[in-house]
Amino acid sequence: VTVAQFRQFTVDSNYRTDAETSGRGSGRHHPDGTWRDDPDCNWRNPGFEQSDDHPVVCVNWRDASAFCAWLSRKTGRNCRLP
Repeated sequence: VTVAQFRQFTVDSNYRTDAETSGRGSGRHHPDGTWRDDPDCNWRNPGFEQSDDHPVVCVNWRDASAFCAWLSRKTGRNCRLP
């Protein structure tokens, strides 16, 4: 799923990811070598440059499931996680 596709989902459904609503953000590798939650990190701001055709990052299982449900309704085809 690309950044552009995920953005369309969030716009159409007014969806906010767990990283955006939890206040914890998403996990991120920091310059000091540690991996920890960063409140400013989410799919919109993963901490590195991304274009619309890159794969979306910083989404969890629930976010991906919500995307699949939205895509299923939009296309009339059953889309699900493996």
